Amino acid sequence: MSEASLEEVIMPVPEETIEHLDYTFEDMNTYFDLDYNYFVGKAGVTYMFRPNLKWSADVSYYDLKDDAGGYVYGDETGSYFMLRTGLKIDLY
Repeated sequence: MSEASLEEVIMPVPEETIEHLDYTFEDMNTYFDLDYNYFVGKAGVTYMFRPNLKWSADVSYYDLKDDAGGYVYGDETGSYFMLRTGLKIDLY
């Protein structure tokens, strides 16, 4: 679990400004309101056919819950499942 934030930034407005630019930075601190839960689960198995020939399989599950309701890129809640397999051949 993680939670982070940033205090409000108060910037002085320069004497000379360009009309279409915003110099206030009033909402900048809201971009750093992080609050999320992150879960990772992993398991694996290896089978040895011979001492120099092995097969392996691993599974991973990742789950992220964005408790802040949206960061800079919106709600980042999601999960995924990954399966990896491999064959290892030792040549010696």
